[in-house]
Amino acid sequence: MKPTAFRFALLILLALSLVLTGPAAQVRAQTEPPTDTPTLASGARPVLVVGGYSYGDLVTPGATFDLNLTLKNMGNLDAANVVVTFSGEDFIPLDTGGVVAIPAIAGYDQGGKADARQPMLASAALWSKRVGIVTANVTYTDYAGTPYSSSFNITINVSAGSYSAQPTATPTPAGRSQIVVGGYQSDVEILQPGSMFTLSLDVTNLGNKDAKGVTMVLGGGTIPQGNETGTPVPGGISGSGSDLATFAPLGSSNVIYLGDLAAGGTLSTDNELIVNVTAQPGAYPFKISFIYTDEKNNRLVDDQVITLLVYRLPQVEVSFYADPGFFSVGMPMPLPLQVTNLGKNTAVLGNLRITSEGNEVQNNVALVGALEPGGYFPWDAMFIPSQPGTQEVQVVIAYTDDFNQTREITQTLTVEVQDAPMIDPSMDPSLNPGMDPGMNPGVGPDGMPIDGGNMPVDVGQTGSLWQKVLRALKGLIGLGSGAEQPEQFPGEMMPEEALPDGGKPVMPMPKG
Repeated sequence: MKPTAFRFALLILLALSLVLTGPAAQVRAQTEPPTDTPTLASGARPVLVVGGYSYGDLVTPGATFDLNLTLKNMGNLDAANVVVTFSGEDFIPLDTGGVVAIPAIAGYDQGGKADARQPMLASAALWSKRVGIVTANVTYTDYAGTPYSSSFNITINVSAGSYSAQPTATPTPAGRSQIVVGGYQSDVEILQPGSMFTLSLDVTNLGNKDAKGVTMVLGGGTIPQGNETGTPVPGGISGSGSDLATFAPLGSSNVIYLGDLAAGGTLSTDNELIVNVTAQPGAYPFKISFIYTDEKNNRLVDDQVITLLVYRLPQVEVSFYADPGFFSVGMPMPLPLQVTNLGKNTAVLGNLRITSEGNEVQNNVALVGALEPGGYFPWDAMFIPSQPGTQEVQVVIAYTDDFNQTREITQTLTVEVQDAPMIDPSMDPSLNPGMDPGMNPGVGPDGMPIDGGNMPVDVGQTGSLWQKVLRALKGLIGLGSGAEQPEQFPGEMMPEEALPDGGKPVMPMPKG
């Protein structure tokens, strides 16, 4: 039909409607009986549900896809003015603004259904999720204008890569220097009150920026207020508030200039210190401050604390309280030892042990106990040397220090040992019957007495072993070691058992 004919038909229909709705029509409506209006059966209404949906094979976070939705009318009336609205945080609608309109969907008896397509964008937040949800809100009416609405949650699986572990962004720290004490040591192993020692420090810049003009303050230091921002103020670096009550510097002040220290660099410094004589035993924290300038000329301070241990060990001396004299090999003699406390405090000592390598020491262990300042502990041990010469005697005293660690005091003394006295048989005619006549004019070559000499007597006939030892001791002190001979008067005959080779007794004859 041509447009001109179509418009002409509409004009005719409009004129007829005016005629029918005029006064004549109203009169007719009042005179004619009313016609029955069909009514809907009870419970009759359109009901829209999701018959199915699809979105392709994979949905990757950050990618676009089409969501195809199928709506079915499960009611016994047609659904008109159908509007589907998509919403949610996981998926973002594209192109349509998230709204799809459908004019009508026939009832269930007519198999009514309709398809809606909505382009979507998967949110990047789905990287940490396995599934995403999009909500479809459906509004519609029946032909009488009654409104209805439904809401559906549509679950969409996300691709495997969406929930794989992803690297965590690491915030980049602000660049700065960081100076620390990497290590320290003292040349004196045990620090005591009054000890002078050298403290060696290894200083390291662990930051990622260089430190300029590093100054070390022993005992801790500060920056005058206002100088931390680089603003020049009078006074510079202050070390007057440092804690130097226990450890004080020697040879220089407590403010020491180290120079520039690059990032990751290390330098070493040696510092002479002394322990205050009034210090008590214990562990002392020692603060050290490093003051320097960064790249923006800001003054910074890094404080470090190290720990130094102070001991108070006993000051004792082991000596002889009397001259021990000379010792002889094999002869026991006493060792007059004495332990003296030379310190200014009471010393509590443990066991005293005396040893000598290669020699025997008896009564060599004793418990010393507490010694007051200037007090002493005497002890006599029995020393039996086994070899001549200068012999060393080691004295070891055990005790417990201020940190409950077992320690020992070891001192060495020396003694002189002589050889044992030897008895020369050639000097005792009674011990050698066959000696040379020139050595003993009173005995002839045959062992017989000459010129009134006495007949030698066999050692075995002179007495017991104790008598032999007694003669040896008498010889040492100059009283003679010869065996006593029976007194013989002129004309008296020698006993037969005293004659050599069992000979007969001979009557001594006068000379001439």
